[in-house]
Amino acid sequence: MSDQPSRLGRLVAPAAVVSSAAVAVSAPPSSRLAAVLATRRRGDFIEIPGVGRVWLELATAGDYLEIQSATRRAMAAAAIPDELAYLQAWELERAVLTLERTIREPEEGRHATRVGSRDEWAALDIDTLNAAWNLYGDVRERLDPMSIELAPEDQLAIELAIKKKDGALLRSFGATRLSAWLATSGGLLSSSQTPSS
Repeated sequence: MSDQPSRLGRLVAPAAVVSSAAVAVSAPPSSRLAAVLATRRRGDFIEIPGVGRVWLELATAGDYLEIQSATRRAMAAAAIPDELAYLQAWELERAVLTLERTIREPEEGRHATRVGSRDEWAALDIDTLNAAWNLYGDVRERLDPMSIELAPEDQLAIELAIKKKDGALLRSFGATRLSAWLATSGGLLSSSQTPSS
């Protein structure tokens, strides 16, 4: 661990000394899947407004499970129920935890160094956090090896965001999920809008 503040720590709390987490380098691949994972591109460089150029390392399935579990614990500790009315609070916590794990220093050899801690990401203004979360979704969609079917909970959440006219939440779904929703629910739009003569 370093005694130097993280880049994000200097942005949100310049006087604080924050240690950065390091991820261990894995051993040479020992199976076919390990060899595929070792050579597959799992991230990309992005520019986050106010933060700068970073390496975005996509979350693994293990990361996702840990993020979901940590989100549930955080929401329980804050007494925020798992209900549609509180969807934005849950999504915000997932975004903070995902960005904390996946946004890394861009220099070669430093991709294991996280840009900031969970508390530093949570201290950012909501617009910067939303921009970073939307960029994460864009990279995820761009590197997705195949299109996936829209999950029922995503379909319901998108419809709720449309009813609330919540543009920020709609952007967080990304173009792929919104396109999938439109392709499967497009009839709802055509039946509710009649052209004027």
